[in-house]
Amino acid sequence: MATLSVNSKQHGNTSLYGSKNKIFPYWQYAYASKNENYTFVELPFTSKSKFSTIIRINDPQATSSAASQPILQNSLNRLILYKNKAGKIKERLITYIPDKEYLKNHSDISHNQIDKLDHDFSGYIEYKNINGKFLFVLKIVNGKAVKKFKRAKTNGAPANGTINSAGHLQTNDAKL
Repeated sequence: MATLSVNSKQHGNTSLYGSKNKIFPYWQYAYASKNENYTFVELPFTSKSKFSTIIRINDPQATSSAASQPILQNSLNRLILYKNKAGKIKERLITYIPDKEYLKNHSDISHNQIDKLDHDFSGYIEYKNINGKFLFVLKIVNGKAVKKFKRAKTNGAPANGTINSAGHLQTNDAKL
């Protein structure tokens, strides 16, 4: 297994959530693809600690230990390395977070890829930068992104389509 330690500026040590946390990609399981804007590689990886998010929408039970355990166990993290048409290379950490309904029919979600989701995949995909800073969350319904959420600004009331400081999604019906 090769070791990859990167930060947003140059190759070197990375800090996830305030502590040095090297990620170890499994290069032999790399998935390469391209679309009209990017060429990319998606890699499963391991690190010192697994990180995942439980997303709740007006459901206080969603973060209870018993209710969230299957979701936490089946969430998975991936590293995306992508190059735009201008040749600039960037990276993202993504977390696939299935919902309870999807897990009723799927005991393993690892075959899903960013551009090849199951037709019935429902849940969320959370995007972070390489240092673990939250960027946004996509809500996925039947394999398609239907909403995008960003963290609300802390200096006022959260706007629709954001995650407020308490971690609750504030939704709207705007298309991506």
